[in-house]
Amino acid sequence: MKKIHILSALFLGLGASAFAQTTPNDTTMNRTVVVEREYNPIIQGASKVNVLPEVEEPSMSQKEVEYELNSVPAQAVPISLVKPFVAKEYEARTWPGYLRLGAGNLGNIDARGHYTFQFNERDQLSLDVSSWGMNGKLKYADDVKWKTRYYRTEGSMLYRHQFDQLDLSVFANMGVHNFNLRNEFVSANTRLLELKDYRAPKQNFTYGNVGFGLKSRDEFATLLYDISSQFGVYGRQYDPVEADLKETLLQTQAKVWTRLDDENKLGLDLNMHNRFVNSDSIKNSTTLDFNPYYGFESDNWKLRLGAHIDLGFGFGKSFLVSPDLDIQYIFSDNYILYAQAKGGRIHSNFKRFQNTSPYTFISGKNRDTYEQINASLGFKASPIPGLWLNLYGGYQMLKDDLYISAVGESSLLSHYSNEDTKNFYGGASLFYDYKNRVGVNLAAIGRKWKTDGFNNNALLFKPKMEFEAGFYLKPIEPLKLGVNYTLVSREEPDNWVGKLAVDNISKLSAHASYQILKPLSVYIVADNLMNKKYQYYYAYPVEGLNFIAGLSFQF
Repeated sequence: MKKIHILSALFLGLGASAFAQTTPNDTTMNRTVVVEREYNPIIQGASKVNVLPEVEEPSMSQKEVEYELNSVPAQAVPISLVKPFVAKEYEARTWPGYLRLGAGNLGNIDARGHYTFQFNERDQLSLDVSSWGMNGKLKYADDVKWKTRYYRTEGSMLYRHQFDQLDLSVFANMGVHNFNLRNEFVSANTRLLELKDYRAPKQNFTYGNVGFGLKSRDEFATLLYDISSQFGVYGRQYDPVEADLKETLLQTQAKVWTRLDDENKLGLDLNMHNRFVNSDSIKNSTTLDFNPYYGFESDNWKLRLGAHIDLGFGFGKSFLVSPDLDIQYIFSDNYILYAQAKGGRIHSNFKRFQNTSPYTFISGKNRDTYEQINASLGFKASPIPGLWLNLYGGYQMLKDDLYISAVGESSLLSHYSNEDTKNFYGGASLFYDYKNRVGVNLAAIGRKWKTDGFNNNALLFKPKMEFEAGFYLKPIEPLKLGVNYTLVSREEPDNWVGKLAVDNISKLSAHASYQILKPLSVYIVADNLMNKKYQYYYAYPVEGLNFIAGLSFQF
């Protein structure tokens, strides 16, 4: 999986429509499904997280989408431990509307609605709404039950118009995130009892944004551009230390480049991020990233040679530099050697906090994480049709890496902290698809973590080894069956004393779908079939054996 940056996904994907797109001619180096908006037919429980893949601007063309239930293996850190479910596409007539409704045990619900209005060949409006959640009792490791509730609802719109020389996009997104904390969370912290407006043990996040984008369409112009800007707000209503926290974001991104000839180009990417928080302990801040680069592309070589020059105002280090290098040698259409050295800023805003752990409270200013370097060497190959291989290894250094720190011996209270971390990693992935009838995917990656500081607790949730295996089968055209297994082992810090243990993730799931009519299908998904007890978030259990079944309808 590509390296995931929450802000880049939010910036480019918010308000996007439900359809996805693939590159017409997939290459060995880039066989990527681009999903404008996450699609997850499996209901996520109270302790699961969705992460968007890196996204690209969509084209106006539309395709029929078949939603794949195999999760995407991790290939970059920092990442969340639950992978998104993505989509496979096939050229066909497009249905403009889509509706999905599902329900299961533990009060699991799953709903999704989408409609695309294609007014003419230049104007398109997409509307999307989704809701999922659960309401049931989960067991801790000691079999104590917790009455948990977790709901998340989002809506978005995207309007696009094609002028002769540019594309105009206008988008908006809003959402609400309601859930409850463990009861012991409140009793363990007397400070909560002093907050009159704190409704223990509830929590509520609300967020929204509006923005626009302009992208040039004339590929022969001297100067090309892709510019977008968005205004967003985010609120955390019941944080125990500071209640009713509000965050306001203004983010502007500009990409400009010029082609020197058919093979050479020069470009400059700019990203400005302004953050304002109604808190005495969290300072307002502004960051500005300059990313100049030189690009070269021929039949056998693809090069991007550049650097990130990051300026920060209001906190921490004000000047940081990291590489932006990508070298690919294509010695046949099916074999590629590549070397990369990447880096850059990962903003520690409320959206990132939510995805790191929604159950953790904000105790003060958290610095942005800065990826000083993520360098890797790899080899990709497709020796036979339908088979893709990827072997790679590398080194990563993160300054002020964001992690969860437990408070006191109770272990139920946790807050966000920062610590420098680094890791060596190596991995391999394999995917085989035979005529869309049988498919197999295997992926594994191992890491060796270290910290520069004395606090090894920063490594508690770091993945030491990740393994994933999936298989699907279409015995007849309307029926699809599949299984998927994920194993994630964690680091074990030496000085983690008196806190709760963090178990490895071991998850087996199965799914089936059947197309009753051309527009109507039924599906069922069973998750955590081995009924394992583990955690995605510190001190919060996941659902045991659970399932969801429903209908999906295109119109």
